Amino acid sequence: MGTLSKLEHGKTQLNFTSVNKLANGLGLPVTDLTNPVSAMQGRRAITPGGQGAVFEALDMEYEVLCSDVSNHQQGYLKAVVKSRVFDPELPWHRHHGQEFLYVLSGKLELHTELYQPVQLSAGDSILFDSSMGHHYVSLGRKDAHILMSMSLEGYQNVSDIFRT
Repeated sequence: MGTLSKLEHGKTQLNFTSVNKLANGLGLPVTDLTNPVSAMQGRRAITPGGQGAVFEALDMEYEVLCSDVSNHQQGYLKAVVKSRVFDPELPWHRHHGQEFLYVLSGKLELHTELYQPVQLSAGDSILFDSSMGHHYVSLGRKDAHILMSMSLEGYQNVSDIFRT
């Protein structure tokens, strides 16, 4: 049974890969499938708590925030870091521009290709060149929860970053 049929019959849930494949196949940005189109003049976006499009990666769970503004240059995400150890076998996260992280709760260890790992606690933030490979690790018993902002230079929307 194909993915669309499984979705229609409630036998599977969408994941990041499926949404990307569907959007690619239709030639649409992922946000066209996850957010209603709005004709806003004042450029305001609201994402009610827990209602952003959610994508899962091996090490992270992402919720896309405020993505229904067209032609914006920033992507916003709330993320839960699931990794507990640095896995050198996972490919590095990397994309054009800059990335800003703010730790909402828990303790985060950020690994990058060019610097020693840095530990960040709730209330700490960091801005870095996101073309430099990077990985996130939760330290302690609880997952680290972070707020992320990244430049969308060269991308139509934040979900395009995860396709590269």
